[in-house]
Amino acid sequence: MLWLERKYLSMCIAHLGHAKWKNENTLNHRCPYCGDSKKNQYKSRGYHFVVEQNFVYKCHNCGKATSSVHFMKDHFPTIHREYLKEWLKEQGVKPKEKKLLSANEYKFTPQQDLLNISVETLKAVCWRAWDKIVSREFLQNRKI
Repeated sequence: MLWLERKYLSMCIAHLGHAKWKNENTLNHRCPYCGDSKKNQYKSRGYHFVVEQNFVYKCHNCGKATSSVHFMKDHFPTIHREYLKEWLKEQGVKPKEKKLLSANEYKFTPQQDLLNISVETLKAVCWRAWDKIVSREFLQNRKI
């Protein structure tokens, strides 16, 4: 899907240094892997070009070569995620439906013994929280 890769590479252009389309199937920009030349900031030796109906990335400085999809995955994960969603939609793949459990499996029955707990039992279980409450009340009563 050449047009789809071209669309999403065009979305990446704003974030790449000195990026421009040389022709319909060639994108040129500074290499984000090596940063291109340190002496001349206007050199851009990273290219996206078409090989067998897919865009491929190649840097003519560091030699890094990868598919454009993996390039987007490395440097633009949100754009890559959007690309995958649209690519799957074009391929006709539908997301799996989540199987919902029936309402009978979610019945809630409160335990009666937890509802009848005394304050003294709560003090024993939650003594740290209870001490904080007591100390806060003590300080408020002293108006400090």
